[in-house]
Amino acid sequence: MTGLEELQYIDYLKRRVEEQGYYIRELESALSGVSGIRYDADKVQTSVKGDRLIDGFAKIEKEQQKLKKLTERWMRWKIRCMDRIHRMKVTDHQKLLYLVYIEGKGLKEASVDMCWSYGYTRNQHVLAVKEYSQIKM
Repeated sequence: MTGLEELQYIDYLKRRVEEQGYYIRELESALSGVSGIRYDADKVQTSVKGDRLIDGFAKIEKEQQKLKKLTERWMRWKIRCMDRIHRMKVTDHQKLLYLVYIEGKGLKEASVDMCWSYGYTRNQHVLAVKEYSQIKM
């Protein structure tokens, strides 16, 4: 994996975490439409609505565990990249990569934060990624 791919992988993992969270919210929303068991009635339950409720909670629990593992993986990767960024010699390169890949800003936003022109920011980004790539893990 190249240095640029490593940095871009942070955003990929972030999107996966967001998608997993959205999926869990959808499951919870769908589950709220399932009625539970009525204990105040003297009737025998003959439908599988109660089973769907239990299955729904089990699925949500399973997906929440996936989300937890994915979030931990994302955080470990982000910390690993941050450590590598902090070992760079040029502080402007550190700040640029931090803004773009850790904070998730675009190059245009980073150029405003750095008080640079967009073209200069693009050139510095190329140099920063090259410097990042040369640092050993």
